[in-house]
Amino acid sequence: MINPFLENKEFNLKVVTVFSSHTDTKGVQIIRTTTELLVEEQKHVKVYKTGNNSQYTAFLFNLNRHARDIYIYIQANLGENQDTINLNQERVCQLTGMGRNSYYDGIEDLKCNSIITLFKRNEYWINPFIIFRGDRLAYYREYCPECIENVAMAYSEKSSTNI
Repeated sequence: MINPFLENKEFNLKVVTVFSSHTDTKGVQIIRTTTELLVEEQKHVKVYKTGNNSQYTAFLFNLNRHARDIYIYIQANLGENQDTINLNQERVCQLTGMGRNSYYDGIEDLKCNSIITLFKRNEYWINPFIIFRGDRLAYYREYCPECIENVAMAYSEKSSTNI
């Protein structure tokens, strides 16, 4: 089953294709090698964030207080390279100090802001464009290669002389 957030074109992963060319000379022989790699355009830290710092800050503070608490819980408990999380109501409430109604209010706000969506009882899909711990590019390549959007190309060249 595929993460439903991947089907939404709003969450395409934007990448830059970088071509790196390396030239070595050994005597009269010239050896050229070119490698191609994709680099995410979006700036990230270990847990991804959307946009620049002010956009990210505004995004977080647009969530209600309970949604922010659950969001922080998700960041702290999301496994590496995982796109689902178990949000057991009793456990989340115990750790965050919120009541049952506040929990459901926070969950609803996270759903409305496209951060989570229900997968099955107590289990939620996480929007990997907003929160992901691990190699997000590899994740997109495996589960939705058509969701990767190349926005630019860059070239770099290095040369060295070996005798």
